[in-house]
Amino acid sequence: LDRLARFTASLAASGSAVGVLESLAIEAGGLGGGPAVILARMGESIRTVAQHLDAVDLPEECLPIATRTMAYQAVQPPAAYGSTSRSFAFYPAGMIDGEPTAMAVGFHDMSRPMIDELDRTLRMMAVQSGEALERISRAADARNAAQEAQTEQLRSGLLLSLSHDLRTPLAGILGSISSLREPSLKLNPAARADLLAEAEEETRRLSRYVEDLLALTRLKSGLKPDLVITDAAAIAEDAVARARALHPAIRYTIKGQSNVLEIRTDAAL
Repeated sequence: LDRLARFTASLAASGSAVGVLESLAIEAGGLGGGPAVILARMGESIRTVAQHLDAVDLPEECLPIATRTMAYQAVQPPAAYGSTSRSFAFYPAGMIDGEPTAMAVGFHDMSRPMIDELDRTLRMMAVQSGEALERISRAADARNAAQEAQTEQLRSGLLLSLSHDLRTPLAGILGSISSLREPSLKLNPAARADLLAEAEEETRRLSRYVEDLLALTRLKSGLKPDLVITDAAAIAEDAVARARALHPAIRYTIKGQSNVLEIRTDAAL
């Protein structure tokens, strides 16, 4: 009962699948007084992921038994209590990364008292391990779902922002060209130069937005942003400059540190 209570407490405190299996191996080995090995199927092979005693080598004939334990999720006790033909018992211990695991516990003294109670206790511990692994897996799925939702919200916000920003330079370019082509407008050379300069500047801005769209497409396809050391104040000033161009009647003020504040970011995104 003491070991079960301690094992339950360790499972509650463990935040990783490996931690759960290590706790299972330690408590099961200490309870049985012999080796305890946790095996996991990794593709076509079986690997040791945790163990109670160092340098524990399972006999070769035990691997098919471990495979059968994982395949049928059923306990495989020693060949016969009181016999030394096979002294390892196998218990399904849950799933890790979608693959089954099994615990092998050495039963060297088959004649010891209360061997059946020991077997029942190990079964209970293996069941608890499986439940803890399932809890950790569900928590990881929930975190991944929340992260995906946050990423999708970011993508949607960027798309809305870029689609809105694309209209502004297009309107400026069309306005300048329309003014230059309007025969009724008697424009002096300075006014024509201003319109051409405005069209050129808006074209450059439109080009930057297209680059942003390409970067967003790269981000949506699963590639990482291009993170570089950038001055945060420069990013803020650029955003304010765009805001002033859109709404010149509004007063904008930037408050912050006077020194350079460097961050690792993708400034375009």
